[in-house]
Amino acid sequence: MRKTGWELDSSAFPPDQRYPHLYDGAYGPSDEVMDIGDSPLELFLFFMPRSLWRDIAAESTLYHEQHLVERVDRMYLKQTVPGAKSKEYFMKREAKKGDIKAHEVVIMLGLLVERMISPQRRHFYDHWSTSSVGAIAGGTFGKFMKRHRFIHILSNLHFTNNASEQAGTDRAWKVRSVVRALQQTFLRGYTTPPVLSLDEAMILLHNRHNPTRQLEVYCGKAQHAQEIGNVPVSMQSVDHNTGPAAVMRNLEDVLPAPVEDVFHLVVTDRYYTSVQLAYQLLQRPIYLVGTIQDDRQGVSNALVEKNRDRPKSIPHVTTRMAVARNCPLTGLVWWDRRPVTLLETGGGDVRWSLAVQKKRSAKLDTHAEFLTRLQAQMLELTEADFEEVWPHFKNNTLTCHQIWHHLWKNGTERPRPRCGRDIQHREAGGSAGKRKRRRRQASSARGGSASEQEAADSDVESSEGEEARGDEDSDNEREEADVGSSPEHEKESVEDVTPSSPEQSNNN
Repeated sequence: MRKTGWELDSSAFPPDQRYPHLYDGAYGPSDEVMDIGDSPLELFLFFMPRSLWRDIAAESTLYHEQHLVERVDRMYLKQTVPGAKSKEYFMKREAKKGDIKAHEVVIMLGLLVERMISPQRRHFYDHWSTSSVGAIAGGTFGKFMKRHRFIHILSNLHFTNNASEQAGTDRAWKVRSVVRALQQTFLRGYTTPPVLSLDEAMILLHNRHNPTRQLEVYCGKAQHAQEIGNVPVSMQSVDHNTGPAAVMRNLEDVLPAPVEDVFHLVVTDRYYTSVQLAYQLLQRPIYLVGTIQDDRQGVSNALVEKNRDRPKSIPHVTTRMAVARNCPLTGLVWWDRRPVTLLETGGGDVRWSLAVQKKRSAKLDTHAEFLTRLQAQMLELTEADFEEVWPHFKNNTLTCHQIWHHLWKNGTERPRPRCGRDIQHREAGGSAGKRKRRRRQASSARGGSASEQEAADSDVESSEGEEARGDEDSDNEREEADVGSSPEHEKESVEDVTPSSPEQSNNN
């Protein structure tokens, strides 16, 4: 194909189609993300959910326990006075440190964000200083986390278990849990647009053993020589399908299910773009456009330039094109200061020219404001904000604390129940009102009322008997009164009742 598979005559080029059947549906942030777009903290916890932070806290605690003996040995050997303190002392001091909590990890990150917003050139420990020096204010980190606790969390921060079997085979195992969570949340929070780009990134790792070490996040890029045993290029068994297959795997995860006559456009750089990848994407169906290395298989010889710099005989923005004869595939070389080779599928003709857009735009002022609000909200988190989510209803992602205090505004905006009695809400400081009796209390109350009724009945019977006896006694007294109503009898009765002197009363 490199020699005979391309058409160089411009009169035989197909008409410009401008990417036919390109996806024109809705795309962008999901409704779930738009609802929480005003809160930096809620956006942060949406893309990095609370379950992820609970796992990170658990893995960090596990790492501390796995290396506890090694840490104690180093502390014992680093003593200023050898043998001044025993290993048991260091072991007891390290073992009594509490487990790392999820909200503590987020607060630690919030403090690091604050240090990024307003850095200071003094020692890092000065963030916890209690005194100010001139116009330099004292440390403020101590209001949110103690220094020893901060250092303990930072020194043990881990995302995955190093003792796992996958640690020896997965090169991204150190951050695998974070990558897995981000892939899920970004797919849920954003609908893929019709045009998307695919690229790699370099993440700097300021490692204490190797300050220049980097973590490379890529897809489809060729393997490094040291990864296959430093075998010479002439003896390497290269699988040319490795790069395109990796790109296809990532696009299958990002793009929706294939629909007939609905295309997406993928923009790639020179590390990914190839003729083989363009063929595979057309079957998906996906259009491709991007720069390409002119030594890739299948690239037309007419697009290969020997000069690395543009000679004076070639005007600026000069373009030379070639169209594949077996599919809608176009290649071109465009002259800037150096030649730029591109490959694209889906459209383009001789009237298509490239323009370099160099636009200098100032940094958004809202970026620093967003981070300032984010770190302030992160520092206010508590352990209750990271409680495990219970399936109260379908697709619930909030804890009980968040549902009642944040979603329902402390219960004032709670939904009405479908059946039964509503929750009796009272403001702070108000009276609780009459308490509703439970089933057990009602049954015990019914049992108590029955016993009380029996006691009341017995009391009534006894009172009736006493009243009858009282009536008989009163009748007898009246008869005796009638018999002894003479003056002499009355006098004797008075003498019997009233004592004549104190001595007689004492004797009685």
